[in-house]
Amino acid sequence: MERRLSIVRVAYKFLITAAFVLDKKGESKGEIGMVCAFLCLFIIYKRCTAALIFRRSVFYAMIFYEASTTVLFFAAATHNLSDTKFTITSVTLLAALCFLVSLALILIQEWRKQHYLSTFQPAKTFTSPQHYETYFYRLYEKIESREPAATIEFTGLIYNHVQYCDVQHCHCTSIVESLDDIKRYRKLKKKEEEE
Repeated sequence: MERRLSIVRVAYKFLITAAFVLDKKGESKGEIGMVCAFLCLFIIYKRCTAALIFRRSVFYAMIFYEASTTVLFFAAATHNLSDTKFTITSVTLLAALCFLVSLALILIQEWRKQHYLSTFQPAKTFTSPQHYETYFYRLYEKIESREPAATIEFTGLIYNHVQYCDVQHCHCTSIVESLDDIKRYRKLKKKEEEE
């Protein structure tokens, strides 16, 4: 996915360069800015809906950069099309807007990350391979974290799957039976230790 986003990013940079070289008088700055803004908006949409987060700080820096670029392109194109000039107040408001849009996107991503694993019946809900890739990556993150809360989430995911499983030869029942055996073993072990 990152490769496709890089191609779109290169496309809008190429468009800016071509406009600078070919349009010396700057007669089409507003239109070029709007096209670049829509390309940046596409990049943000794809990053927020389908990107895998390997390093949180890098991902959030990219969201901040792309959201700021999009807002700046929209603002510059709007000012060029309406033939108005930037003022100190408008620049200050623009900087605040860039920060707020970036912060909102980051908070939305955090919320989506927390609630992605609680998707009810992913096999029936997800429509694209990217959804499955994101879902399995989130599972992998939980396994790697080794937090006690992750164990509870996995148990809930397995029992939820067993409750609604339609597959004839699914291994979910044997997994649940082994989990029940482990629980019984831990209870017996705890009783032995107490005595």
